[in-house]
Amino acid sequence: MRFNDLIQPGAPLQILDVGAACINERPVYVPLLDKGLGHLNAFEGDARQTEKIKQAYGDRARVFTHFLGDGLEHTLYVTHPDSGMTSLLKPKAAALKFFNQFEHFGKVERTERVQTTRLDDVAEVPSIDFLKMDVQGSELAVLMHGTHKLTQCVAIQLEVSFIGLYENQPTFGEVDVWMRANGYVPHCFVDIKRWSIAPTIKNNNPKAPFNQLLESDIVYIKDPLHLQRLSTTQLINLALIAHYSLGSFDLCVFVLLELIARKHLNAAVHDQYITLLAGGESAQTQAEPVAAAHAAVALPPTQDVSPLWITYKACPLCASTDTALLRSDGCGNYPIWQKGLPTQLDWMHCQACEHIYTRNYFTAQGLSLLFSKAHPMQVTGLNLDQERARWAPTVERVQSHLQQQGWMGDSMVWLDVGCGAGGLVITAAEYGFAAIGLDSRTQAVERIEALGYTAAVGDLMELHVTDPVTVISLADVLEHVPFPREALQRVHAALVPGGLVLVSCPNLDSGSWRKANAEGTNPYWSELEHHHNFSRASLMRLLAQEGFIPVDYSISTRYKSCMEVIARRA
Repeated sequence: MRFNDLIQPGAPLQILDVGAACINERPVYVPLLDKGLGHLNAFEGDARQTEKIKQAYGDRARVFTHFLGDGLEHTLYVTHPDSGMTSLLKPKAAALKFFNQFEHFGKVERTERVQTTRLDDVAEVPSIDFLKMDVQGSELAVLMHGTHKLTQCVAIQLEVSFIGLYENQPTFGEVDVWMRANGYVPHCFVDIKRWSIAPTIKNNNPKAPFNQLLESDIVYIKDPLHLQRLSTTQLINLALIAHYSLGSFDLCVFVLLELIARKHLNAAVHDQYITLLAGGESAQTQAEPVAAAHAAVALPPTQDVSPLWITYKACPLCASTDTALLRSDGCGNYPIWQKGLPTQLDWMHCQACEHIYTRNYFTAQGLSLLFSKAHPMQVTGLNLDQERARWAPTVERVQSHLQQQGWMGDSMVWLDVGCGAGGLVITAAEYGFAAIGLDSRTQAVERIEALGYTAAVGDLMELHVTDPVTVISLADVLEHVPFPREALQRVHAALVPGGLVLVSCPNLDSGSWRKANAEGTNPYWSELEHHHNFSRASLMRLLAQEGFIPVDYSISTRYKSCMEVIARRA
């Protein structure tokens, strides 16, 4: 059963996107469109963007070319189409100078006079249920002149600036005051963007941030402390948005309980929804094809071009082409380096989702050469007692979460992907799991099998299982995989509903990582096998987007700066 079957919504939600230019983002409302639960009303006055919107959404959207505002004539300050800074407000020179490169981003190419339209005056637009808006400082003007259309609106996503980039731009505080006065409260930040202050540049990358806040997308919802003020239809729409767009399962449950109290839903719906989360439908879907991550983009030339490498054409997580070189590091001293392998790693920084990844990933020939030599830590049998002690707490945490779901017995299958030395396979087997190791290195598999355990040579991206497994561990694996999102999709398909995935990898937000960076001793920048660096927040977000509910976080003792996350397949 799907959530929309459980709650039985009426007509599709009317979604309004003001400033709907398709620039480096996947709006949170897309899952609603993909499931036929919403219809998009897209406003974009910049003619350079409207055709892209039509191509992106087809008949799921109606595109309007109005400039929404106060209904008066204004000057439009036109910037480069990729900058996202074309605005009805004049860029503020002092603010642009304050941030690195913003004098370039906010450079006005031309101006023109345009007539704005009040949202309330657009007869073709119905009453709105969910609003997303990014209009470069004019958000409050649109809101103030669209109150009638927004009477039934239960959620509003706005871009707000912490330091105004435009003259007379309302501050975040002013927007927040208006929102609260009209019955909305902050629910979550979709993202928070920081930027470096000129002229200081971090790691030779003017886009790499320190701490200064720039702007954020924030979602407001109708005050949940006063749900009695909302109609039943509004409550259903809020539940749909919470479940499919925001992954806010707690809010969804809260709304469901109100619908149950009103006797609109049967009391059993609460338990059915909890069961659904544990073993059914994913909260968010990634509808874009894998090929979207390969859109063309010009990157700075690398100093170490190898025939064993393939260059990423875009960010492997969000497909943005707005990327910048973060740093270059030598890898010739890495323990498994050998003649023929590259000697330098270039690390890229995605300006859209903040992901940090290598410029290149290995070809099949490159992987064959790379895996022909084993890292000393991946040799089975070096110190099995030490391995048992390291992995026992992890296996016990996984076992505890399974027991909470009432899963017991020796028939549960644990698949350890990238099993390496086999310590986790051996420990999981000792705890009663039917443990199987999977590794790309033939020697590693042979060593594990020689000890009487089950292992196979294979690759995560080719993973197909005939019988779904209970636990899949990616212990220091996800950072090695060229496309982590697709890897997690494979894992999701291989797990039983409610099954667990264990992910361990370095945490770039950990104190030890930051200390090693400051001292110039961070080993991970030279890891020839690594393609990605995650933070706790970015890993949690990626798991949630691919249909997993994180249930456990801990600090790994296996490697420096590492974290372990256990997540349940939703």
